[in-house]
Amino acid sequence: MKYLPVVCLIILLFTGCTPNSSADIFRVPGHPKEYAEFNNELNRIRNDGASFVEPSAGAHRQAVQLMDLDSDGSDEGIVFFRDSNNTYKVSLYLFKRNGDGRFTVFDIVEGPGSAVQTVAFPDLFGNANSEIVVGWDGGSDKNNILTVYSMQDGIVELMSIEYQHYVIYDMNADGIDDLSVIYDDKTGRKKIAMYVCSQNTLVKTSETWLSKGIKNIERIRTGVADGDSACIYIESTYVEQGLVTDLIVFNDKLDNITLDPDSGVSLETMRKYPAFTEDVNGDGVLEIPKPVKLAGPDGENGDAVWGILWQRVKPSGKSFEDIAFTYHSYIDNWYIMMPVEWSEHIIIRYESKRFGETAIEFFETSVTGKAEKLFTIYSITGDNRAALAGISGRFTLAAKGSQIYAAEIHKDRLLKTRIDEEFIKQAFRFRQNELTMGENVF
Repeated sequence: MKYLPVVCLIILLFTGCTPNSSADIFRVPGHPKEYAEFNNELNRIRNDGASFVEPSAGAHRQAVQLMDLDSDGSDEGIVFFRDSNNTYKVSLYLFKRNGDGRFTVFDIVEGPGSAVQTVAFPDLFGNANSEIVVGWDGGSDKNNILTVYSMQDGIVELMSIEYQHYVIYDMNADGIDDLSVIYDDKTGRKKIAMYVCSQNTLVKTSETWLSKGIKNIERIRTGVADGDSACIYIESTYVEQGLVTDLIVFNDKLDNITLDPDSGVSLETMRKYPAFTEDVNGDGVLEIPKPVKLAGPDGENGDAVWGILWQRVKPSGKSFEDIAFTYHSYIDNWYIMMPVEWSEHIIIRYESKRFGETAIEFFETSVTGKAEKLFTIYSITGDNRAALAGISGRFTLAAKGSQIYAAEIHKDRLLKTRIDEEFIKQAFRFRQNELTMGENVF
C-alpha cells in the first residue's frame, strides 16, 4: 500500500521514537521535515484537548491516514479526533499540503457518530480521485451512519444514510467501484441497495431483499459466480436453521438469485452445519456448502459425521451444480477432496488409536451391510511421530509444525476412481484461515 511507509513514520514520531539503521524501511523518501512538522501540527491539536480516534474495523485502522485523494501526486492527511470536552463529538480533519509542502488544515467536518467503525477510499466516480467513505458508530441508542465525502473546495458530503455493512465492489462491470449498503427497512427485514454516481452525488439505483428471518450477518465475501458474474455472498445466522447464504448479482439491477420467491428465504443454501462459502477447489469461483450427513460403519450410532457437497450457482439459470465433495477435519485443520459421486458411498469413523495419534477412517458402503475400509488419514504428534508415520503401509502426506500427516490405503478403487498414493496426496489439503470480512467489505 502506497501510504504505509508514511503512516509507519508518523507512528514512530507519535511515540517519540526515531528511525535508525535497522528501521530504514520506515523512512519516507523526499522531505521528512514536512512530516515532522505535520506531527507537530497534530500534537498542537492534541495539546488543545483532542485525542486520536482509530477506526475499529476494516483495512484502514490508523487514526492518521495519508492518501492522494485528488491524484496530484501529493498525499493528503485524513485524521479523526475526539473532542475532550464532548466525548460524543468526533471530527474528521483533512490536511493538505501548501506551496512549500507543509501540511495545513484544509477542512474539518463533525461526524454523526460517537466513534469511527471504518474508513475507505474508493474511486466511486471513475475520475482517478478517491472519495472518503466513513462508517460512524451511533452508539447504543442511535443507528450507525454511513457518510461519503469528496474533497473539492473543502470536504463535501455526498451521502449520509443508516447502515449495517457496506461493500465496495464493481458489480455492474463498468470498471468503477460501486457502493452496496446493507440496512434494515421499516419492518426490520434486511435489504441491500446499490449506489452509483450521478451528477456529483450518489443515487440508489436498485435494491433487493436478503432472506427473511436472518439475525446476524456472519460473513460477507465478494467474488465471481459461474460465468464471471460479479457477486456478493452474504452469510447470516437464521432463526431456525443455523446459517443461510444470499448470493447477490447484478442483472441490470441487484438480484438475490438464491432467494425463494414464495418463502422469502434462500432455502437451497440453508444449513445447520457451520460451514462457510469458500473456493474449495481453487478455481477462483466461490462455492456454497451443502452439508451431507454420513452414516457410521456397520450401522454404528453415535455423533453425526458430516461431509460437504460444494455447489456452484449459475446466475443465468439460478441453478445449482455440485462441484466437489469434501470431509473436513476442523480439529487438525485439513480436508480431503473427493469425487462428487462418492457422497452417497462414503462413511467415516474417527479413531484415537494411541497417544499422540488420531485417525480418520474412510469406508465404502455395502449393500450387504458390511462396510469395507478404503483408506485412513493419520494426524500424529509427539517425539515418536516420525516412527509412527513410517509404519509399514503408511506414507507421509505433509509435516506442519509439530504434526505429521500420513495415510494408509486399504482398498484401491471406489466406483470409477483408482485410490493410490498420488490420489490421496492430491486430495489432501490444509484449510485456509479466512477473514470474516474482506478489504472491500465493512
